Amino acid sequence: MRQAFSTCPVVCILWAWMAMFPAEAAGADENSVANGGFEEGMAGWAWQLSNDVQAAVTIDESVARSGKYSLKLTNASPFGPHVYGRLWRQTAALAPHTNYRISMWCKGEGVGSTVWIGGGPGWRLRQRAPSGTYDWTEVSVEYTSGPARGPFELMIVTEDPTQAIWIDDVSMVAVGRVTDPQVGSPEVAAGLTAEARFYPAPWAGSKLDPPVVSIRAADDPAFGADVRMQWDDEGLILSLDVQDATEGEVTPGAWMWQGDSVQVAIDTAPEGRKHGYTETCYEFGLAPDASGEPLCFAWHAGGGEFEWSQVAKSVKRTATGYVLNVRIPWRCLSVDAADPPRVIGMDVLINDSTRGRRYVEWTPGIGSSKMPNEYAQVVLMGKDETRSAACIRLQGHHYDAEDWVTGRYADYAVARASEEQLRISAATESGAVVANWFTATLPECGAGQVRTLEFSVPLSALTEDGRYAVISETSADGNAWRQTARCGFERANLRSKAREILAGAKSELSATRETLKSHTALSDDSYIRLGIAVAERYIARVEEARDGAEWELMQAKEVAEVVRRTQADLADRLERQTGPIIVPRPTGGPVAVRDGVFVTEMSAGDASQAEELPCWFVGYGAWATAEHDFPNFPSLGVTIVQQERGPSNMNPDGTVGNSVQGMVDTLKRAAQHGIKVDLLLSPHYFPGWAVSEAPDVTEIVRTGFLYHNIDHPKARDVMGRWIEALVPAVKDEPALFSICLSNEPVYATSGHDPYSRPRWIAYLKERHGTLDALNALYGTQYANFEDVPPWRLEIPSELGEQRAFYDWARFNQKNFADWHAWMNSLVKQYAPNVPTHMKTMAQAFSRGDFGLGVDAELMCGVTDLAGNDCFAALTGSPYAYGWQHEQMWYDLQHSFKGQPVFDSENHFIPDEYPPEHIPPSHIRSVLWQGAIHHQGATVMWVWEDSKGPSLSGSIFFRPANAYSASRTMLDLNRLSSQVAALSTAKPRVALLYSQTSLFWEPDYADVTARAYTGLTFMGQPVTFVSERQLASGTAAKVDWIVVPHATHLPKEAVAGLRQFAADGGRVVMLGEECLEWDEYHRRHASADVTGAVKLALADEKPLAASLRGTLCDGGFEIVSLADAESGSAAWGVEYRVVPYQGKLLAGMINHLPKPVTVRLAVEGRATDLIERRSVELDNISLQPMSPILLEIETAGQP
Repeated sequence: MRQAFSTCPVVCILWAWMAMFPAEAAGADENSVANGGFEEGMAGWAWQLSNDVQAAVTIDESVARSGKYSLKLTNASPFGPHVYGRLWRQTAALAPHTNYRISMWCKGEGVGSTVWIGGGPGWRLRQRAPSGTYDWTEVSVEYTSGPARGPFELMIVTEDPTQAIWIDDVSMVAVGRVTDPQVGSPEVAAGLTAEARFYPAPWAGSKLDPPVVSIRAADDPAFGADVRMQWDDEGLILSLDVQDATEGEVTPGAWMWQGDSVQVAIDTAPEGRKHGYTETCYEFGLAPDASGEPLCFAWHAGGGEFEWSQVAKSVKRTATGYVLNVRIPWRCLSVDAADPPRVIGMDVLINDSTRGRRYVEWTPGIGSSKMPNEYAQVVLMGKDETRSAACIRLQGHHYDAEDWVTGRYADYAVARASEEQLRISAATESGAVVANWFTATLPECGAGQVRTLEFSVPLSALTEDGRYAVISETSADGNAWRQTARCGFERANLRSKAREILAGAKSELSATRETLKSHTALSDDSYIRLGIAVAERYIARVEEARDGAEWELMQAKEVAEVVRRTQADLADRLERQTGPIIVPRPTGGPVAVRDGVFVTEMSAGDASQAEELPCWFVGYGAWATAEHDFPNFPSLGVTIVQQERGPSNMNPDGTVGNSVQGMVDTLKRAAQHGIKVDLLLSPHYFPGWAVSEAPDVTEIVRTGFLYHNIDHPKARDVMGRWIEALVPAVKDEPALFSICLSNEPVYATSGHDPYSRPRWIAYLKERHGTLDALNALYGTQYANFEDVPPWRLEIPSELGEQRAFYDWARFNQKNFADWHAWMNSLVKQYAPNVPTHMKTMAQAFSRGDFGLGVDAELMCGVTDLAGNDCFAALTGSPYAYGWQHEQMWYDLQHSFKGQPVFDSENHFIPDEYPPEHIPPSHIRSVLWQGAIHHQGATVMWVWEDSKGPSLSGSIFFRPANAYSASRTMLDLNRLSSQVAALSTAKPRVALLYSQTSLFWEPDYADVTARAYTGLTFMGQPVTFVSERQLASGTAAKVDWIVVPHATHLPKEAVAGLRQFAADGGRVVMLGEECLEWDEYHRRHASADVTGAVKLALADEKPLAASLRGTLCDGGFEIVSLADAESGSAAWGVEYRVVPYQGKLLAGMINHLPKPVTVRLAVEGRATDLIERRSVELDNISLQPMSPILLEIETAGQP
């Protein structure tokens, strides 16, 4: 889980329940504050208590200025830092550059001196209410909105003792609009700054010295780099004087960023919006090396490989760090050397491996997310350019006709510059000027100085949609105008199109409501209620203009589709005359696990008719917006959310303020609406006071969210006290579904610290017995076990070192699992009946992650549920999406203990994805297939009304995808028993899961995926058998075990596999040299397994054909699914056929990106239970990513 915001100071938010957004945006002269008179109680308002403030709000029906009610506010706490009560809400969207008058009427008794109304960006707008005692008085303040359309965060705050103040008639009304361009005052800076994101790179053959941009850490001015650049006909010349006096570890390869290094990102075509890297983007790393030539690695090289052999590079250590010099040929950047771009984008990031890894970067373009639009603009100055270099940077790339364009002009003076006139205009792509926005005076400046000017201009002068550019021209002493810079943008009349589409959708929705008035019973239909709820939600959001014109247009289009689907549902019910479909929901009672499936009491509205059924818990994470929507979630089919509280909410003395009680209150509100809650303990939210008390607690090998040493006594003390404070308070709340121990856990410090070092030594002694045996294995001459060092993350290449690394990696996995077991034991001490899990990431088939401390089998052994954090990629060539990654992971986790899988951070939409349509079937397939593959619960990423990194572009902003997710939730619980029958089908074939082979055999993971794919397309449920299970004799009972080029296996596991064969099991070996070596790459005396069949390695399809032939030859019965046209075995279709209540169930999904038609070798009558339609078994049409569930009455059945 990404951290959305700081958890300090301690804050408790008490939400007032309402629909998420007001009905529509306020127009001119309309009040932008809904429910400003509190006639609807607290609807739409939130009340926040900070740092145990003793403040309260109530609705008072005995005092009112108008209407029947007012709001009464009291405060008994003295003034103090961050001690306040805050009443707040978001207004309707404000128009750009508009003057608003904010006002409230108040009446007071003993009012303190710091009650104020205002808010907005940074809470900078504040107008105090009178102090003392007085009758109704108006308090007002004016505010001018900025260039962007959006809501205003309006608040009323109390910060000191107040006996009582009554508030009524709160309003925010437009009183005037700004029409002229808004131009700031020109500023002159002494030189280039990192914040300017601008660099003039001189021609290398000129006499100009390259200027310096100094990048420095805010908390340490001795850490950073001085950047200098030049260019010539051959390429780009970059010099980085890195300031990092603490010489630390250097890591080669893809993990270079973990050690002392520099990351450089370049975009050779920076104009236009980019979401992530494109073919014009490059990111590479350089690290100091004693050889004098830096280590290098490229993470992204346009569309191919980076040609390091063509790059001249050097490094030299200095007293304060090191200097890197790099010359990058234009051809390495796919740039025509005869015509390089005028402007390129660039970011530079400096990594320091000390202090648990820290970094500082020029712009926010690399570190947290890959955002090329955030890069600095590097202007390649002309060969004869001797006056200045300029750039224009705009805040956006696409604008609606009603928007304002906001930007900044900057120029760098090569020599002394006289006073000049600056003209900012708009031009078409052909260069024709269509609007002269303004002229301003730039003051004179000296050589090396930078002049900047900020501006915001209306687009009203641009009457047609299309591509335009903001251009800057300067003129001195009345001379001719000289163009200095340009920056392109696109203008489109998106908002009016959105309104037109939305008007049609609203009309159709109104017609649907009218029809329901004549058929009132259908108003309870779960699917019809869902469609109306989604449509109303996003109609309000579009009218609010909350997300920008591009989003509004996409949302309007998708709302129209939701309305059309809802009308189709209504028409279906009317035609069938079968009444409403009411999907059962959990009643809120206890949840049990049977055969790896969650079961609980379910009811379709009548509690007296409730019955215990399988239930698929699906919902969202993870913060305030999800909690805010508890009242709305039942109509959306949501049954679970995730919330979190971490130890940073705890004070040094163990007190927790309102945070624990706030969690209890959250659970109680969830129970009121039939929502279960997964509670994340968030050990990664480690308190700063604990670091101050024990600074060495953060001295770790940084790898993920955990920034502290898990074995440090201070860390154990903090986490133990946090569990003691939180868990007993929540354990008996009916809404508590489970407790998640950790978030995306990875760790690489085991054995590196004095606390875990003794366990490392003991582990080595247990593994090897004698020091002579260890030295012989490693090829070393250690004098004692205490001298054997733990390894770092990068896997070495020499055999002896690889053996040593393998030992450390397995110890690190055990130590990390033991830490989770310790936390789990504490939780169980207080809450023995609350299921536990953790958000283990899907790294079980990644050799590069072998050293990150996660043994999936050990982790599942710690907890009650098989918890994880996984993703299903939106694209998955040659398939419609990346289905194998998630399904294999779920099946593997389930294979260890038969636990339900809980993916509590389910990713299927890339972070910060643009306002572009994502097929709703993608979300549907991810959720449906997850259930088939043992996922009993999942929390989707993410239900948060935020545009922050990792949050923007999520399902929250996408009507069609939210609707598809909810419709799938309904389908899963309408058909929960049938889905459970598919999910619990007993596999007859297993794949061997070998961490040993994962480490030693490069293609083990790939062969495993190929075999898994082939078996899946044969209609087989697939499980796994681990080498640990084979060694202990606890493997699942299957008929066949496929060994997917597992060349390395411990001797105990080989013995277990032989015993499996001796007991009648069948073994298939894929590839040469299976089972040849042990875990240390020592050859076994024999690798033979009686009766094993050996198959040659091949690509997916031929390997699947070989497997099918071998299985069938061995008596394995397969229900055939064939391509309807060719008659050959179908490919790309996952299917499963199981008996169910005297009939057959057949689940199918087409994983290919194109439709297919297949026939199933079963005689009978089939009905698709999802769509409730008849299906011909010899002509089954399957759209991509659209599951079907067939109920088949075979011959002889009535």
